[in-house]
Amino acid sequence: MKRFVSLKAAKWCLGTLTGICLFFFLSPTNAVPKGVDKFLALGTSSIGGVYYPVGKAIAGLINAHRLDHGIRCIAYSTGGSVYNIQALASGELDLAITRSDLAYDAYNGKGIFKPFGPNKDLCLITTLYHMPVGIIVKEDSGISCFADFLGKRINIGNLGSGKRTIAEMLFKAMGWSVRDFSKVFELSTKKMGEAFCNGEIDILIQAMGIPATFYDMIMKKCNGKFLDIPAGVIHKIQQDNPLFEKTRIPGGLYPNNPQDVYPRSISMWSWLHQDVFITDRSIRWQRRFSKT
Repeated sequence: MKRFVSLKAAKWCLGTLTGICLFFFLSPTNAVPKGVDKFLALGTSSIGGVYYPVGKAIAGLINAHRLDHGIRCIAYSTGGSVYNIQALASGELDLAITRSDLAYDAYNGKGIFKPFGPNKDLCLITTLYHMPVGIIVKEDSGISCFADFLGKRINIGNLGSGKRTIAEMLFKAMGWSVRDFSKVFELSTKKMGEAFCNGEIDILIQAMGIPATFYDMIMKKCNGKFLDIPAGVIHKIQQDNPLFEKTRIPGGLYPNNPQDVYPRSISMWSWLHQDVFITDRSIRWQRRFSKT
């Protein structure tokens, strides 16, 4: 169970990613000269986040065949989804793991990426997995719905992280400001988990593929539970974020949640920048994505 997410994502990506690398670099227009290595920088997340082990697994799968295709991949710890998209645009990264809704916004120049304009050089490689958005409180906290959040302590995530943008969506839909809470934290995944378990935070906002080691710890050791996201809030978020999809966290999967919970999920996608691979196939991917 402990490495379920990483191994599942890695196995799903093995054929796709290896095939993509072989296609791009061994095709007549992009073949890597014999004896010359191509290095790819892959952006993941903080070391405590889910993207990091997934990225390490993907890099390992690519590197296992480097003598055949001449490609080396290094998975870097980063600030997360938003940072990865910006780093792709700047050329700091060649490949990146990020959320589908953020990539959609970046491609079309919407949301937080509006000041930068559309980034039509983003190309989708594959969907890795789906991440239910988890709103977590303690079972004995007395918090049973969003109306109970006011005046409590909440973590909105570190700048550049995916959970930070989810928090911003929720704040906008609910009409909240930081003044509505007694304390607002900006912690990474690992640090927010520690603070929650120590009784320093009342509400967590997270999005991870399940099962996940982080959720195991929060639910089993720290008495956490998931809350449903109200239908009205979901409707408001979907007006600006069409890729915010319906999903289910099965009842009984975690303690304190005997019934199914119906949050929304966001797909986790792997992306590259057109400057790395310039082929007719990558351009077709772009056009297909722009129609979604």
